Amino acid sequence: MDRTLLLLFIRIFLGVAESDRPLTDLETIAGKLVFYQMDGNATYVRDKGELASDIPTETMFELSDPHQNFSTANFSFTWDLGNGEVIQGNEPVVRYHYALSGNYTLRLKIGVNMSKYTPALTGIYSKDIQVLDAIKSIELKGPSNYEVSQTTGLAFHVDGSPPMWVCWSFLPRCVPETTGGCTLTVLYENTLWLNHTFTSTGVHCLDISIRNDISKLQTSFSLIVRKNNAIKSIELKGPSNYEVSQTTGLAFHVDGSPPMWVCWSFLPRCVPETTGGCTLTVLYENTLWLNHTFTSTGVHCLDISIRNDISKLQTSFSLIVRKNNNMLFILSSAAILVATFSFITVIACHPRYHKRAQIAASSNALFLKRHTDGHSRIVFHVSSVKREEKEPLWAQNGTHYYS
Repeated sequence: MDRTLLLLFIRIFLGVAESDRPLTDLETIAGKLVFYQMDGNATYVRDKGELASDIPTETMFELSDPHQNFSTANFSFTWDLGNGEVIQGNEPVVRYHYALSGNYTLRLKIGVNMSKYTPALTGIYSKDIQVLDAIKSIELKGPSNYEVSQTTGLAFHVDGSPPMWVCWSFLPRCVPETTGGCTLTVLYENTLWLNHTFTSTGVHCLDISIRNDISKLQTSFSLIVRKNNAIKSIELKGPSNYEVSQTTGLAFHVDGSPPMWVCWSFLPRCVPETTGGCTLTVLYENTLWLNHTFTSTGVHCLDISIRNDISKLQTSFSLIVRKNNNMLFILSSAAILVATFSFITVIACHPRYHKRAQIAASSNALFLKRHTDGHSRIVFHVSSVKREEKEPLWAQNGTHYYS
């Protein structure tokens, strides 16, 4: 804090509030109150009835007596500071400090004895005092690392009494403004909120100057602006339906800058783990591959927590596990094939039974009637020609009968 020694004398001619003497007699007692405050090696003269809290204060009553009428008088001073503290003495100066900010009324009772034979002059003087907290610090609440092309909210705690006047400016790469301008804001509380979008990476500076009625403070903050490396999302690449008793590969795209630390766990039927454990993996790229075999059907959960140097993201995926329909299809097809081959085998290997005693329906037969020695005899002749061929009668052996 820049401190200068101000040598401003305050002429506060106090009016008489109470007296047991005529006003004409008291008008001869005139003077001024001067308020000094010492902070380190600097001394401040307060000329507006405003004092800083928790700072050593000295108040002096300076008598105005150009004609030396009170050169031999005896004075008594009673100081009522308005905070419950009363100080008495024969010196026209009092040393004290206000521990808390607020509004106080300082009362000074002066008694003057001119001689042993004259009655004392008495008067009570008062002055309204406003005690403020000096601006001691400006604190940035939050990190000093930010991301480019992203609107950022910065919060500052100002240790001082409002109202305060704030003048601030952002300096890309800490290069001073040629115009020396700043943005002026009136602060009626102890928190300063600033919104800013950084357009480039690197080290930026924020210059802030704050003052109130009794103090002033100027400071600068260095802000590191980086690329947008925060983990924004974890996306499952592929379906969310899987089959039981089958090793499944799951692929996830992670939108963030590696290296990243991944902690994952499969929860059958989404029942939380009692131990709360997980499998830890270090990811050096943006794709996470996981292999898992589901041992039961139903809805399963996959909890994933990923972090890098500047951010952290946690999410959960619901995975539906069903029976293996492909295996049922394969088994059904195999059963059909076995039945088909069995039928073909039975048909191909069954023995043929020939009914030799019977005459095929397609055989060629010749009916003949013979007369021998006066007896008639019927002859039935069957040829051995195949069923698809017929032997002509003229080619058959034996005696032909002609009527």
